Amino acid sequence: SETVPPVECPIEPTASPSHKRVEAEEIGEMWIADTGSGHDLIGRDQVLAHESLFQKSKRINFRTAGGGTTSTHTLPMRFPVLEGQDVDPHVLPSTPPVLSVGYRCMNNQFAFLWLPEKGSLLHSPQWLCSATCRQWLHSVCRY
Repeated sequence: SETVPPVECPIEPTASPSHKRVEAEEIGEMWIADTGSGHDLIGRDQVLAHESLFQKSKRINFRTAGGGTTSTHTLPMRFPVLEGQDVDPHVLPSTPPVLSVGYRCMNNQFAFLWLPEKGSLLHSPQWLCSATCRQWLHSVCRY
């Protein structure tokens, strides 16, 4: 399979714990709540306006429905719908916005439940949020 070259960041910002974070609603209102992805993801074309905020990260190779691809950067973001949680999605050349359900369940004490013929629920220790299901894709974070 063909491998897409990694996204290159022209500016290497200095990272610090207080670095600026992009608010999720600046990117878009629909994010796929993906139970099959172990990482949060965002497409480079969706975040070009925030390229100066890209953070260098460990190189990760992904096998996607569209073939192999690589990420070497993340974008610091904040999600008000997820209790203001800081999220650092990996920047890929092309992907819809994805939030990893599995990561949140295993590392952030979230639970995910999809009832038969009903909508799905994403639950954290502090709140319960229903997710929209369209064509078997769950989406959260509708602003």
